[in-house]
Amino acid sequence: INAAVATAGQYASIHADFYDTLNNLGGSILNLLDSFPLSQSAMDGSINVNVNAVAQSSGWSYQADNRLIKFDAGNIPGEGSVIDVTYQVCIGGN
Repeated sequence: INAAVATAGQYASIHADFYDTLNNLGGSILNLLDSFPLSQSAMDGSINVNVNAVAQSSGWSYQADNRLIKFDAGNIPGEGSVIDVTYQVCIGGN
């Protein structure tokens, strides 16, 4: 459980309804299309996102609580796109 929590993963009880577990997992798979986790917390205002070497100043947001770059519905990079994110690591509070 600790590993799942530390890596923004999921876990479920073996006694839980398997349908609900798969349904939750399916939602997580869909998030993989538009969300990209950062390895560490980012300093406010320091994030630069490039898709196929083109800077993206909008069309995405940073979700600090789970360290994700999330692309807006109309701005999800296409299959095979190269996504490059640079940022200053936040040490302590922002």
